[in-house]
Amino acid sequence: FVQKQARRNPEVVYGDGKERTRDSPETRAFARKVAAEGMVLLKNDGPVLPLKPVPGKKVKVAIIGPNTKERIISGGGSAQLKASYVVSPYEGLIDNAPEGVEVSYEVGCYGK
Repeated sequence: FVQKQARRNPEVVYGDGKERTRDSPETRAFARKVAAEGMVLLKNDGPVLPLKPVPGKKVKVAIIGPNTKERIISGGGSAQLKASYVVSPYEGLIDNAPEGVEVSYEVGCYGK
């Protein structure tokens, strides 16, 4: 199958050797949706997530850990692809926190 597709689309398979991305607001939104649907951070017992402001009450969230501010996008091997854009977990949470949600950060402890 791969060989058949390579013969049908040599410009895609072999191309000019330059790696490219297709960055657009639509592809970013799709990538965020797929990532969000594919991860579980904690068990959502009760009305914990999604975070929503409560009138007259502060909603506080703590981000803990040294790697939350790191932009780690691949582990090597075939995962070494050019990213369209990269944000750290910290940046993503800060930039998308709803109005009325207070986010704080602590390094916590470093692993050995």
